[in-house]
Amino acid sequence: MSEEITIRLGEGILRRFAVRTSHGPVVAVRLLADGTLVQFEPERAPDDTVTLVAVHLHHRTKPGRKRRGRVLVRRTTIETPIVLGHGRLVVFASIGAAPVDAVTIRPKDPSEGPWLNEAAIAQVHGKPVRLEALHHPFASHHS
Repeated sequence: MSEEITIRLGEGILRRFAVRTSHGPVVAVRLLADGTLVQFEPERAPDDTVTLVAVHLHHRTKPGRKRRGRVLVRRTTIETPIVLGHGRLVVFASIGAAPVDAVTIRPKDPSEGPWLNEAAIAQVHGKPVRLEALHHPFASHHS
């Protein structure tokens, strides 16, 4: 039995992105950080089935506390994983040839249903996330 491998794709504000393909309209996601699109590295994408997860990063701060003349603010981050889809990871350029800034999941049968879960995207659209691909090596080879 093999362990799950987490591939960190990027961190930023998640944006829904629709693109037309030979299979019809496909939904993908992009990340925005500091006003620019986050670039993905295609070579990091495994050529196998993965689970695409957006980990919602909900930052909470507690009221400041005075200590030795300074105000200390405690900040915690609550991480909530939201599964966007299962299938083969596809990264591509949303505009022109470069940079590679969009990602989606291609299901086994591309003509069947949406490529990503629209309800899951709606939960994290416009929110800070860490985008991850969870890969189970050899899982697809054992039945």
